[in-house]
Amino acid sequence: MGKKELRTQMIQALASISDERKEEASSLACCFLLDLFLKEPGTKVLSFASKDSEINLWPLNQWLAGEQRLLLPKVEGDLLHIYEVEGLAQLKVVSWGLQEPDPTLCKKASLEEVRVVLVPSICFDDNKHRIGYGHGFYDRFLATIPGTLKWGIGLKEQKLSTAIPSHPSDVVLDELFLF
Repeated sequence: MGKKELRTQMIQALASISDERKEEASSLACCFLLDLFLKEPGTKVLSFASKDSEINLWPLNQWLAGEQRLLLPKVEGDLLHIYEVEGLAQLKVVSWGLQEPDPTLCKKASLEEVRVVLVPSICFDDNKHRIGYGHGFYDRFLATIPGTLKWGIGLKEQKLSTAIPSHPSDVVLDELFLF
């Protein structure tokens, strides 16, 4: 099965996961990640603005923002640009219903500041490959920061038992944390 078919199948599967299950996984994820980041004070984290179908990292993002450690991506053209976010009020809803940093309220972050990237996805496999939403934003961005930790974050239900077809431009993650 190709990526397009897997993407369609997994989007349908994710839509059937109960809100209670997502809340449980989100709570576990935020606690786990908070514990890791407490051990690394000052580390800047490129997180993501969770959509309804994804694991909810908003509580973690709120804490990171309060610590001046939150970086969030913004799509500009066909690239992701990274912004420092000091509070979630600095976000605005854009296309696809995503929340992104408002460039009039946030300043751009340098790539050297990024130590860890929390990567969303539709699904993951044992080889630490992922299928995203099909636009290639994350793969293009992740290729520009080869020494930075790249962690796939999601629900256990997003793990495939089969390998995801890979392409040379796909960036392999360093770790998977599925809750």
